[in-house]
Amino acid sequence: MPRQRKIEGMILAAFCLLGADSAPANLVREPTYQEKMARAQLVVIGTVTAVSGSSVTVTVVNRLKGESPDIIAVGTYTRIEEMAVQCCDVGATYLMFLASPRNGGQYFSVWGRFGIIRIGAPRNEQEAIPSREN
Repeated sequence: MPRQRKIEGMILAAFCLLGADSAPANLVREPTYQEKMARAQLVVIGTVTAVSGSSVTVTVVNRLKGESPDIIAVGTYTRIEEMAVQCCDVGATYLMFLASPRNGGQYFSVWGRFGIIRIGAPRNEQEAIPSREN
């Protein structure tokens, strides 16, 4: 009987090890537009004018919610890898759902990577459209 328990324990351990590799990482659901608007204190359309480490300088083109200066600093760092902000290109325009800065610091995305959405390319980014002529 003790030998059978040992075998059962080894089989159980093997199944646990096999299942550990296929376990998903943290899954994050993209929030709806309404959820993004509700959580944000500031919603702007802005063009990135400078990138410096984990901070970008943004010239505000239009405010959809809240008040801010015409030029703001936005932090892009987050400790949660799945929510890492994937921006920003100088000259590109973004829709940003932001939280107000703490202690006079930077604004930051309220939804991580889902809170800063690229809506326009930089002026120098061009794409050739193939001709339909043969």
